Amino acid sequence: AVVELVKRIPNEDKWHHVFFDNLYGNVNLAKCLLELQFKCTSTMRRHRIPKELTMPQNAQRGHFVFVQKEGVICLIWKDKKDVRFCTTGHAMIERRSV
Repeated sequence: AVVELVKRIPNEDKWHHVFFDNLYGNVNLAKCLLELQFKCTSTMRRHRIPKELTMPQNAQRGHFVFVQKEGVICLIWKDKKDVRFCTTGHAMIERRSV
């Protein structure tokens, strides 16, 4: 559904950035949108995060882990609960000391 909707947007060699929630968020959709010249950012459900990305059991609030593959960054950030998301809009990710 997301791909069909973005195909209707006139792109004219300009990148757009699409945001959506965990109902649609997955790595395959992010890759597909990237091929169509759409950047995206989405929260993700636990079972859609790449298997090699795991948060250590003793992680403190503010800790994060990430993996980058084929233009997609998947990240888990520790808050009260784990927050999972993926993005192809890399310019928006900035590492800061906590």
